[in-house]
Amino acid sequence: MTQEQFDAGVRHMLADVFARAYVWRVLTECGVFETNIHRVGMQAADLAHHFGAREFGMRIMNDALRAAPELYITMVKENVTRTPPKQEDSHDGE
Repeated sequence: MTQEQFDAGVRHMLADVFARAYVWRVLTECGVFETNIHRVGMQAADLAHHFGAREFGMRIMNDALRAAPELYITMVKENVTRTPPKQEDSHDGE
């Protein structure tokens, strides 16, 4: 399979809203979006597993960004939770 064919497959997959939700879940479970990747007290084998999973997720993310950056942005917008605006206190006339 050529790189062009591979990228076409990635674009085709990310064009589907359900596939984007799945890819987002995989990226999240791989720890791609975690900022604290070194956990205190983690055993060497667990740390190696964590870094391996994160590396796998980074490959998926890089494939998506290379093949379909606009669809990657769509996926982010669909899945990033925004903090709801803070509601003002109502005094109800009391």
